[in-house]
Amino acid sequence: MQGSNITSSQSRQNRKIFLAYVASNIVYYHFELQMAGVILLTAMLVCGITLWVRRRRAEREATPDRPDFECGFDSQDSQDVAPDDGKQNV
Repeated sequence: MQGSNITSSQSRQNRKIFLAYVASNIVYYHFELQMAGVILLTAMLVCGITLWVRRRRAEREATPDRPDFECGFDSQDSQDVAPDDGKQNV
């Protein structure tokens, strides 16, 4: 009876060691996936920003007379507006 008791306690100890080993490998596996995600996220951000900058540069070169900031109306619309003569409408 004593021999079977030792075997079962060793078996429990071996199971604990095995489960601890498996749990640590799962944690490392998830950590590796998280690191891969971080690397891919930064790579995608850098590529996206680079493509955005290239597209803006190409648009600027295509239309050099166009200002960077547009006020929302065309210059033709501004001709329809009466000139300001300094008088206030009361």
